[in-house]
Amino acid sequence: MVQRLEIFLFSLTLIPLGYSLFKSAANGESAAVSGGKGVIVLSLTWIFFWGVYGAVAGINPYSYLLKVLDLGFQQSLEFYASKEADLSQETVYALQQVTNGMRKTIPNLLPGLLASAVVITVWINMVFSNTLMARFHNGVFPWGKYLTWKLPEHLVWVPIAAITIILIGQGYLQYVCGWMLLLSGLLYFFQGLAVCITLLERWNVPVFIRVVLYSFLIIQSYGVIILTFLGIGDVWFNFRQKTEEQ
Repeated sequence: MVQRLEIFLFSLTLIPLGYSLFKSAANGESAAVSGGKGVIVLSLTWIFFWGVYGAVAGINPYSYLLKVLDLGFQQSLEFYASKEADLSQETVYALQQVTNGMRKTIPNLLPGLLASAVVITVWINMVFSNTLMARFHNGVFPWGKYLTWKLPEHLVWVPIAAITIILIGQGYLQYVCGWMLLLSGLLYFFQGLAVCITLLERWNVPVFIRVVLYSFLIIQSYGVIILTFLGIGDVWFNFRQKTEEQ
């Protein structure tokens, strides 16, 4: 019962986001501006929620999350080494190395991963609300069709600067740039997905093949990287405008 109440209360944190997106759409703001405001609103809402939750429960939610993740990694290591796993020693050693590497890396990247969760949540709400509103307003999309969504051009320097500093920097600065790279890469993945949708529509690719391609590109790690670079390349080569001119 308590767990259900916690889930219900956490779901209420989406209300400020919904209001922010509604106001942005009513004011005719672009998808990028609306999404940026939504990210700020949802971030502050979640920080407030988990701050209150931590004070009531008497725990530090962030530290607790780190402990849970580390416990999960420990249990994975124990399972790999157990007889139930039925794995060769070479396989067990390789899995242990990977898991130990993740135990060291994930805590350093966790702020970026949590921020990415905020961005993904805002993006999902924008996509669904944009489609839903179009159905009730005779096909008029509040932020235009998704395939027209575009990030500010100057934002492209964020991943470039992050990669540069990661390569030449040291210590905590590398982790901060890692967070920036995660966030900017995620944003350009969304833009690359819009470019991909545009190209497939202009080339009249059958729906079934589109679904297969989308599934492959999103599920496969290489596909995610391809879409991310496609989104970055759109800044300079403007694939969508070239397609419209043909």
